[in-house]
Amino acid sequence: MQKQQKKAVGHVYIHVFGFASKLGGDPMRGISRLLSVFLHSIQERKPKFPDFGIGKWESEGGILAQFFGFFRNGDLWFRSPSHWVLRIRNRRKLPEETPAVKENENLDRAECGELIEDGGGHMGAINLDDSELEENRKGSSFSVQHLAVSNEINEIQRILKRGGSEVDVFLDQLAPAISVGLAIKVMESEKDVRLSFRFFLWAVRTKHLKKSWDLHNLMIAILWESKEFEAAWEVLKRIEGEGQKISVAPFIVLMSAYAKAGMVEKAIESFTVMKKFSCKADIFTWNTLIHILLTHQGIQIANVLYRRMLKVGCRPNLYTFNILIDGLCKAGKVQDALALFDEMTAKGITPNTMTYTSVLHGLCQTGRTDEASKLLGSMKENNCSKDIVLYNAMIDGLCKARKVDRAFELFHSLEELNICPDVYTYNSLIHGLFKAGKFDEARKYFRDWFEGQATPSLVSYTLMIDEFCKADKIDKAFELLTVMTANQCLPDTYCYNTLIKGLCNVRQIDKARALKLEMAQKGCPPDDATYTTLIHGLCKEGLVDEAHRMFDEMSRIGLFPTVMTYNILINGLCNAGEVEKAYILFYKMEMGNNPSLFLSITQGSDSIADGADFQALVERLCNSGQILRAYKLVRRLIESGVMPDTVTYNTLMNGLCKADKLEGALKLFKGMLLKGYRPDVYTYNILINGLCRANRDADAFTLFNQMAGKGCNPNVATYKTLMISLSHRGRLSQAFQLWINHISQRSGINNQDFCNIQLIQKIFEEGNLVEAFRTVVKMDMMQDAADSGAYCIIIIALYKAGRLDDALKLVGIVQEHNLDLTASTYVLLITGLCEDSRLTAAVELFRESLERGILLKSPVCNKILRGLCLQGRKDKAHDLLNEMIHAGYDLKIFLDYNSRALLEIGGPTSTI
Repeated sequence: MQKQQKKAVGHVYIHVFGFASKLGGDPMRGISRLLSVFLHSIQERKPKFPDFGIGKWESEGGILAQFFGFFRNGDLWFRSPSHWVLRIRNRRKLPEETPAVKENENLDRAECGELIEDGGGHMGAINLDDSELEENRKGSSFSVQHLAVSNEINEIQRILKRGGSEVDVFLDQLAPAISVGLAIKVMESEKDVRLSFRFFLWAVRTKHLKKSWDLHNLMIAILWESKEFEAAWEVLKRIEGEGQKISVAPFIVLMSAYAKAGMVEKAIESFTVMKKFSCKADIFTWNTLIHILLTHQGIQIANVLYRRMLKVGCRPNLYTFNILIDGLCKAGKVQDALALFDEMTAKGITPNTMTYTSVLHGLCQTGRTDEASKLLGSMKENNCSKDIVLYNAMIDGLCKARKVDRAFELFHSLEELNICPDVYTYNSLIHGLFKAGKFDEARKYFRDWFEGQATPSLVSYTLMIDEFCKADKIDKAFELLTVMTANQCLPDTYCYNTLIKGLCNVRQIDKARALKLEMAQKGCPPDDATYTTLIHGLCKEGLVDEAHRMFDEMSRIGLFPTVMTYNILINGLCNAGEVEKAYILFYKMEMGNNPSLFLSITQGSDSIADGADFQALVERLCNSGQILRAYKLVRRLIESGVMPDTVTYNTLMNGLCKADKLEGALKLFKGMLLKGYRPDVYTYNILINGLCRANRDADAFTLFNQMAGKGCNPNVATYKTLMISLSHRGRLSQAFQLWINHISQRSGINNQDFCNIQLIQKIFEEGNLVEAFRTVVKMDMMQDAADSGAYCIIIIALYKAGRLDDALKLVGIVQEHNLDLTASTYVLLITGLCEDSRLTAAVELFRESLERGILLKSPVCNKILRGLCLQGRKDKAHDLLNEMIHAGYDLKIFLDYNSRALLEIGGPTSTI
């Protein structure tokens, strides 16, 4: 074999040696690859390497190559993992480096121009002159680089296609030359998911590749796009059969890909089968599962799994707490989130900006802005960085709590902190101004900010449209819709829903229907909120049958009614007197698509009586490793139909009571308790009112006495309902005593209040009702708890007991404190005074109602006017008539025939 002749290129001689067998028969490909390394080194001017170190160069296309570089006898040698050798002889005197070369490198025989032979090896010689070198320096080496990368990809793919247990051995030999960039190219170019997954399994146990999240994300994307999950499981089973150890990485990837594809049950199953592969879940695996559950309505299971994770000795990290705290806050369980926050700090884990943002958002959403402000201040002590997302959460919370001044203070502080507000900041502040009733300021800021500093978003426009609709300025709202469309900001379904709601509020139901059709034509399909809004509008107009048809239309087009949709239609049916239809709709709502669900979860060893039982069952299943079964149970409850809430039960019970079907309401109440629902004060008030109307006072008081024991305190309406019932039955003393009891049960009662209550009780027991009443009103005024409705109940009771003078004395006490009487109180007292021939007092009381803007019913107005005329005081009657006109009475409607005749006024069509 002949030696290649040397040719000088400046001061550099180039000799390339190698073995053809390592390249599959084409030595020039390997030569080109190694030459690209050399040319790129000259181009980038980085020709320095440590003795026997690993060297690599980056380019726009990724890693060019990876190799061993060393000096020997003043020459620079490169050796690639595939055993191609490149020797660069420098005529200049380079500093002598470590000359030692291991014998097995087989380089001692390699002299200038000699071939290192090993079973049919070939030599390739590359000769470059100065002009060629300059051309490569300008960038022509890119094509050579591309060829080198392609060759390495092909070589790896050939190894993968061979299969067998030796794949890892061959890939391990190439490992130093396989960078993250090259690994990504291998996976992207491989069309067979099995081979991509097989390469990924090798990569995630290779030291310099296993921590690359780019590789993990790419494998997730490949599985998600191809949906060839079974191919991945086949590879795992084959590797397990070969006796190789499997890391957690493939399971994390499979779980994430399944979840991304909406196959949550498969994701959970992937976690549960890890034990079969002798693989123990680490913190990253637990975090992945918890995150999947939190994003797919599995917060109950996520909490249980966190506690399970602690029991098996897996320590949570910052990400664990962040995803759990965020999930709890979004679910409205802020107190649980705060407890977890304290647990996190107790474990020595420092919260980061994401943690604080989640907690701040949760506190603000529940109106706990003072606590949120303290938490924001504590961030400075913990040296935690702040960003605009965090401040937006705080500003938005303050605005929703109507603390807009504090929100603006925080906004103005952003400049000092060098934090730039964004469109979300402006939207929150504008919304806050509207909520505070500062409409002009809100519109001014909208113009100033979005004309000079920022571009309004779709949310910005929708916010303004919503405020115009709330102010019944529908024309202005549609004008703004035209402006935003002209500014290339197209409305979405939510924006259209806002307009539809505005039209329904001003009773333009036909235009609302038309807008629903228009939005569908413009690529914004109606959603459940669109239908719910229209159903509400139709029910308000009394068009219940059409509302029911629209409700049925929802399921035909693939939309599912929400609990609010059901509540609105049930309420509409009840108000229309169609209680039976409301009842049927309720059961349809409860049973949904699975009528046997209730029976299946209320019988057997896993029976569920209430929410606590359900939570206990979930914990029991998770702790026994049956996570998938627990999740399926939760999903069955969610997907079986829309579960009624307390509002649903209240709406139907109220309808039944109004329809005089009290037994049906009580039966529904018992069913509500059996199914674990907690009645609220409105539930009890509805039933107590129904019982009182049915003359079942004893049962009403029994239910009243049960309230506190069920954790539900009576409110003012509860007491007033019972007081009305007692007063109707002439039990005035009991009614007044009940109000005294209510006062004593108020929160914040101090020693002085307690003494006053005892004094009231003593005066009342002595029979001096008027003085006791005066003391009650005085005490209520001091506590800012005056309730003229309750006082009017006592006044009416006195009148009905034939004690008109005492009733008028109580009226005088109410008037002293500038409190309003109810319309019914005015009517009864004026009627009583007229019947007692005390017309002057009746007119004075009527004039007071006019001054307070309280319009009374027609009969009492005619009674006073006729009384004045019959006493020969027609001029006084005409004066009163003019006062009535100014107060807003329509005399064409209010005056009857007899009054017109006495007042010498023509018929209803004549001008008054």
